[in-house]
Amino acid sequence: PRAPPEARESEMPGCREATHTATVLLLLPVLTLIFWSLQGRTHAAWGTSQVNYADFDCVVTAYFGLEEYRVDYNGTEHVCSGQSEVVHHYDSDNCGLAGSDGFCGECERAGKSAIAVMSNAFAFSIWSLVVVVLRCRKEGERRFRGLRHCTNLTLLFLTILLVISLAVWTRTCQKSIRITAEDNIASASGGTFSATMCAGFMMVLVASVLSALANILQACAPALPVALVGPQQYGQLPSGPVANELL
Repeated sequence: PRAPPEARESEMPGCREATHTATVLLLLPVLTLIFWSLQGRTHAAWGTSQVNYADFDCVVTAYFGLEEYRVDYNGTEHVCSGQSEVVHHYDSDNCGLAGSDGFCGECERAGKSAIAVMSNAFAFSIWSLVVVVLRCRKEGERRFRGLRHCTNLTLLFLTILLVISLAVWTRTCQKSIRITAEDNIASASGGTFSATMCAGFMMVLVASVLSALANILQACAPALPVALVGPQQYGQLPSGPVANELL
């Protein structure tokens, strides 16, 4: 015979608590990573490029944030002559790299979009922690019907927002960065270039993976037996030990 709800409940607290605790441990670094990735407005770069002019003593390395970029000049010839380090906002009149300003508009739009999306993701990460903690408490699932679905949807939206921010940066600003680096090499007499993702981007990538894992954990987390969730779902009060516990 099937065990009564109160008996089945006693079999799963360890599994429930372990699953919810693991979810919280995943969401805490997600929250931290989102916060620090937003510092990419001026500090944590999302993308970087390096142009090494073969026929000149000159290496140009640029670090692209969400609102501004920094360029380090290493050398004494060509565009490096008389330069050391410059910082410009994408919307400034001085925006440009080695005579090319094609990336300025793209990176400005990408940065504004990423900031808006990541700000919403930060709010969703906080709310995700709240609903997971509520679900960890038996009173939470009893008091709020559909809490399990709310938790999964919140984590799903969080993951989607993080992926959107990555896609926006990759398809706009990062693409323009690579084109600018290629053009700079083409205008010179040979050399090498590289354009890669940087710390801000990688933090969001890791956060998206962790949030997806947290969603999987919550989808697999045991729910309270229906009889223990609340009598309001059936329009009548339960009887026996369950009623005594609920009251």
